[in-house]
Amino acid sequence: MYRVTKPSGYDKTVTIENTDTMSSIMIGRLNATIIKTLDDAGIDVPSTPDEWNFEVNKECATVLAGLAMSMKKPIRDQSKKATKNTPQTDDLFDQIFGTVY
Repeated sequence: MYRVTKPSGYDKTVTIENTDTMSSIMIGRLNATIIKTLDDAGIDVPSTPDEWNFEVNKECATVLAGLAMSMKKPIRDQSKKATKNTPQTDDLFDQIFGTVY
């Protein structure tokens, strides 16, 4: 059996708990997709900031678990950096004011 919980308050995290294995997944903050998924499962979601503790079936829990934030590694920038092609001069005067011929 699965349980959907949320502590009391507005911007709190919704969590799915597997009551058999005692594992849990944090879905994220309450949004319209979570509310719609729970409504489709037949659960009346209160609009007040009260605490939640709903029992859901496995299908609803898998849909909600799919909404959890997936952590991905950022794409590494492998582009080649252009190097400056400046002529090397030995004289400090030529570096500051340019070469005069």
